[in-house]
Amino acid sequence: VFSDTPRAHAWYRSLSLRSERRTKWIELPLSLTQPGNGHDCTVSGLDEADLNHFRYGFSQFTLTTNSATYRVGRLGQNLFRVGTSAILQDTAALQGLVHLDPERELVCSGSDGDANILSFAHSSLIAESERLVSSGASVMEHLELSLSKRHLNQTIPIRL
Repeated sequence: VFSDTPRAHAWYRSLSLRSERRTKWIELPLSLTQPGNGHDCTVSGLDEADLNHFRYGFSQFTLTTNSATYRVGRLGQNLFRVGTSAILQDTAALQGLVHLDPERELVCSGSDGDANILSFAHSSLIAESERLVSSGASVMEHLELSLSKRHLNQTIPIRL
């Protein structure tokens, strides 16, 4: 649940969901990354991603460096999205993204205390979210209780 949606947050909390982790989302202009030749990484799935992107406006491909493998999303015409802040320490990955599209910015997420997220220069905090969890049985119990309270307060018209 994103922090700028207090009504949704309150509703989920009313269903007994509890916080599992907090996440910070940052946006980073890739234009500040020193461009490389793009040869220190490999990209797979780009042909299919191009077709999906043309059709739907978003897509995903895989970028691999000597350090790690990343699932990279493309959102619209302006953003790359990666679900880990580890990419911020992987120069080859950042240079590979710049090589693919120097105009895009990178959105990535990391835990609340993630040093990569908190210390990366030129990044902007764009959102905070909280993962809420509960058992299915507990959520069902709260929903059923809520539903039964509504039925008790409802007036049922009777026709004669």
